[in-house]
Amino acid sequence: MALDAGGRYQLQGYVDRLARAGDGAYEIHDYKTSSSLPSDGDLRRDRQLTVYQMAVQRRFPDARAIRLVWHYLAFDLERISARTPAEIESHRRAAMRLIDTIEAAADFPPKVSALCRWCEYRDICPAQKDLLEAELPPRGAHAAGRAPDPQARPKAAPSLDRAEQIELFD
Repeated sequence: MALDAGGRYQLQGYVDRLARAGDGAYEIHDYKTSSSLPSDGDLRRDRQLTVYQMAVQRRFPDARAIRLVWHYLAFDLERISARTPAEIESHRRAAMRLIDTIEAAADFPPKVSALCRWCEYRDICPAQKDLLEAELPPRGAHAAGRAPDPQARPKAAPSLDRAEQIELFD
């Protein structure tokens, strides 16, 4: 979806579920596995479902009423919200500013979080590489007289520039 008329600001996302309620409203459902609940203010600032709403409005011009529905699975709780046209416009502009900021950046410092342990790029991440090395047995180490498993050591993900990445999918 383009955020602007010229198509410079493009986003792609995947809606978990889009439903048509009995009253004719479109409902955009998102399933969350977080172990914490956001505040009402956090939900108002949620960019993800607001962008989904923009896409639904473009794809379905008959969508007059749209509800945003978050399902917090760990709490068996559903939170529902809606966006005003002014809020949607504010999110649209903020997303374009964020894209500009990201594209202008020259330095990308790692942001360590609890999710790092599941990242496929730990072996090349400056914040995780040393930690990963400490977790793995040293090369050539033998456990109970057996040869080390060659698959036990992760391989670095290939570093591709943008042109090479695009060529892979042509």
